[in-house]
Amino acid sequence: MALPDLWRCSALEVVGLLRERKVTPLELIDVVELRVQATDGALNAIPTLCLDRARENARKFQAVNFANSSKPFFLHGLPIVVKDLTAVKGVRFTMGSLLFKDNVALYDDPLVETLKANGAIVIGKSNTPEFGAGANTYNAVFGETRNPWNTAWTPGGSSGGTAAAVAAGQVWLGTGTDLGGSLRTPASFTGLVGFRTTPGTVPQEYRPSHKDPAALQLESVSGPMARNVADLALMLDAMNQPHPRDPKSQLRQRCPSFQDAVQDALAGRANSRLRRIAWAPTLGGICQVDPEVQDICKRATDWFATLDGTSVHEACPDLHDAQRVFQGVRAACYATLKDMVREPSRSLINPDLLWQIEKGLAQTPEQTEAAEQGHAAYVSRVASFFQEYNLLCCPVVMVPPFDMKTRWVRRVQGKTGCQEYDNYVDWLTCTYAISLTNQPVLSVPCGVTAAGQPHGGRERRRKAVKKNSSSPKPTVGDSTWQLG
Repeated sequence: MALPDLWRCSALEVVGLLRERKVTPLELIDVVELRVQATDGALNAIPTLCLDRARENARKFQAVNFANSSKPFFLHGLPIVVKDLTAVKGVRFTMGSLLFKDNVALYDDPLVETLKANGAIVIGKSNTPEFGAGANTYNAVFGETRNPWNTAWTPGGSSGGTAAAVAAGQVWLGTGTDLGGSLRTPASFTGLVGFRTTPGTVPQEYRPSHKDPAALQLESVSGPMARNVADLALMLDAMNQPHPRDPKSQLRQRCPSFQDAVQDALAGRANSRLRRIAWAPTLGGICQVDPEVQDICKRATDWFATLDGTSVHEACPDLHDAQRVFQGVRAACYATLKDMVREPSRSLINPDLLWQIEKGLAQTPEQTEAAEQGHAAYVSRVASFFQEYNLLCCPVVMVPPFDMKTRWVRRVQGKTGCQEYDNYVDWLTCTYAISLTNQPVLSVPCGVTAAGQPHGGRERRRKAVKKNSSSPKPTVGDSTWQLG
């Protein structure tokens, strides 16, 4: 394959070429640069590039004597993109906010340190809504990020920049964050795999406002985005290490190898752990889901019934108070941004973000305590459910991808009725209801809509991305399911 076409390969294939010295990190940065030049004018996925710095780091990496090193170097010089909510030393760090439009990070986030130590070369920062608040990726600093499948549509958010970059072949892997669905929604909307990890699995900056690291809390976690599960496992192995600046990461029991776990699953060696699968099309009736999305997810879930000894049942844990609990604990998180409601900051921040902060400030200590107690009971009920079931399958998002100019979904027509929403959060019930469990959750593509193309054929996806972006192509990642 010609060097400029390496963007078509999987991350595993490219890392294999790096290990065999058939390609160098410097050459891959050239591949990335060409691909970004060809596609990012239409997408605006990576508004901040640091290619000179990346080339400098690539030269240093190429000088390493691997024969004398005990490090695994999982990524072995592979270029990646980092979401602009995560600090990369010496690189612009805006968090999508006018308040920080000229900010440059003075340090590497623990996640970035870990990835670099495992052979990652950071080539840029991907776009995000302001402070990650929202599931549509736009901000006043860099503007809108568009979906590679149809540039009139949103890629979702808040990790929409990374999703668009990986789906378009600008990079093979990228990082995102997820509080209420920010890895899973864009993965769903762009036909990718996104993983919200158990808190502590992936190290990240530990903020002083956090409670005791062992305490139950709603947390934003960092995680990987990739084009397939095997590539995702590769990146997880490069992320999954304790870090001295993240106490929670030091409390987690490490998975020896995510890549080995994937191979075990492919070989059928994990089937004994998948005896009873729960299918929850509306998460116990707490949300309406577009009928077509629901049907496609059901067909994908039914595949589990083909495994020997595995059965699929329509069942769901008791999540009846998900909205009240999530809005309560989330509001308490955003109340810590209280200084932003005063001028000069107030006039510079997004109205939805301002609404979220003011909601937190208006919440009484008693309401916060009630939400926290509700969260503890919620987690306990879900834990009891998993005593009976091994896996929970449900749609990731209520609806297929929508027009970029629609900032958030206000109405969903499901099979049993219609739901309307008066804020930018509650149409994400499918994802935030799972976030509250603190269980690991994976978003994977599983079908097509009548208006879309097949999601699973990688060559078809790549050809669609390669075409002129002004010629819309239906998005195909709209019917994914999540495992909690």
